[in-house]
Amino acid sequence: MENNYRLDNLALAHAKRRRTSELASQHSANLAACVEQRSKEFWKSSSNNFQSQLEELQNRYDLLVEANENLRRENEELTTKCNNLENEINVLNSSTSNRNFLNESSNSNKETKFVSLKVRAKTLQYSSDSSKRLWLSQVINAITESNLNEIPPEDVLFRLSQKIQQLAINPKNKQSFTIEETIKLYLNLNITQARFGLLLNTLKEERLSPFPSFNSVKQRLMTPATGAYRSIRHDQQYEIVDGIIATNIESIVKERICDLMSTNQLVYETTENVNEITINCCINGDKGQDTTKFNLQLETKENNHSVNNLSIIAMWFGTDDRKFMEYFLEEPMKQFDEMVQNGLVVEINGIEYKINIKPFVVADFMVLYNFYGLKGASSNHNCVLCERTSGGTRNRECIRSTDRSEEYGYRSLFSRDTEKGYREEPLSKTIPYENICIPMLHVFMGLVKDIYNSMTNEFKTDRQHGSALTIECENFLKSFKVPRQEFYQTFSGNGVKRFLENIEQFEQIFDSTQRYSKYLNVFKKISKIYKAVFKVNSQNSIQLSEAINELHIAYEQLDKISLTPKMHALLHHSEKELNRNGKLTLFSEQGLESQHSLIKRDLIRYQSQNDNKLKLDLMTRYNYQRTKLHDLKV
Repeated sequence: MENNYRLDNLALAHAKRRRTSELASQHSANLAACVEQRSKEFWKSSSNNFQSQLEELQNRYDLLVEANENLRRENEELTTKCNNLENEINVLNSSTSNRNFLNESSNSNKETKFVSLKVRAKTLQYSSDSSKRLWLSQVINAITESNLNEIPPEDVLFRLSQKIQQLAINPKNKQSFTIEETIKLYLNLNITQARFGLLLNTLKEERLSPFPSFNSVKQRLMTPATGAYRSIRHDQQYEIVDGIIATNIESIVKERICDLMSTNQLVYETTENVNEITINCCINGDKGQDTTKFNLQLETKENNHSVNNLSIIAMWFGTDDRKFMEYFLEEPMKQFDEMVQNGLVVEINGIEYKINIKPFVVADFMVLYNFYGLKGASSNHNCVLCERTSGGTRNRECIRSTDRSEEYGYRSLFSRDTEKGYREEPLSKTIPYENICIPMLHVFMGLVKDIYNSMTNEFKTDRQHGSALTIECENFLKSFKVPRQEFYQTFSGNGVKRFLENIEQFEQIFDSTQRYSKYLNVFKKISKIYKAVFKVNSQNSIQLSEAINELHIAYEQLDKISLTPKMHALLHHSEKELNRNGKLTLFSEQGLESQHSLIKRDLIRYQSQNDNKLKLDLMTRYNYQRTKLHDLKV
């Protein structure tokens, strides 16, 4: 009985233990769930607080950035105002004192002698002839010095000295420069507005000034360029590039047509409709002197390849890479294409004319690849004009194995076959590939560079003559002032011109050996074509054909010389361009190359400006003035 009672108590104890264990497990589970829920709520609350704090910090940062940008702009504006005020004060002080035009002295080594225009006791008209001549020479020397010792064009100096002398002899002589002529003089001189104003005011105080007032000249220089230019900025992938574009291409073309028609310079073709004409219009572009410039030019009877025949449509401080071309040329080229498709209506002498536009483009090969969205020189189809198979970089076709008589069709604006070298959309929908003007200047630069480098590389294996020939060739380049970039081993456009013009003197260096006669023969054939391309037309095209055949034969004597895109363009496309356009250089890159130098020379006028927008505005205004004077034949 007692044992049964104990067993019942034991069973009851086990039951209580199990129940207690179950309750403990359930309580632990509930506690863990509660802890997990509280933990989630805590971290969610903390995350929300952190996010709100982060947003608050971001807002503060944005406000600071905006405030900093506003301060930067205010500082730039104040700097510009200070610079302008300083220039005006300098001009005012210099003109009133009539001293210290240029304070410099000569040294015992008879280097360039600099002079000052001193206060005179009496005006020049009452001075002796020797005194007049001395003072006039001082004026010219002062201008030259202000031009960084680069003598301005002879016609500018001659006309300036002539008019000053006329006034010195006869002060009643009313002959003087017009405002346009004075602006042309200023643009031809590498001189700031402040110094030019000092020159004009100094001559005015001497009662010898053949110029209008400086204020009238300054006012004209401030005239905005036609084209409604707008500053824009490329700001992507931590790369900021400032630029300026023309937003009204039509106004540029209309104004230039009217100006060129007024001076009988515009080249055009008439149609069956008396009041309808067709003109040739070309787009060109390249990078030089830290800026990439794209221009528009019309075909003219005189100075067609002049730098003054270029109207800027886009310019930026950066390279001519495809991404920048897409960004800065999008709006100008869209307007250009619409103008080509629809034509223009221009009123000339009270009569409305319908203007049809035939579009062209000229640029170096790299720019053309990017402009048309092609893969480039290393592609298996590396010609910018046709789809010829080149063999790629490793299996490039040699010149000696190419057939001059083989015909190649032009590329299509609508083709997107990546296997044929197409990569992206062309930037123009209206300039067909057959209207690409072969950049002959760059063709000759490439040909001369390749042959010169092949020849000088052979010097290294010539133990007998190699060292001496290397020195003599370098001395030749220096003696004829042929600029050559040592790193890239390339010749500039002017360098190629001087080199080919003096090829006979260059040939005399090799009188002691016949080893390099094959290279000299190629140089002579290139020189012959160089002289022909700028004169040849459809009437004497046989001369070009014969010269190219001779060059091809000369190249066949060289071993393993690859057929480059430039050589291919000359051998297979130049004659077709001649037959199609009536001339080989309807448009060229010559003016564009000069534009780089002109922008560099103009640097003194805006180098004190820290704002890229102001610099670009000045560049476009100066370029507009030059083009305007060119069109009006000032």
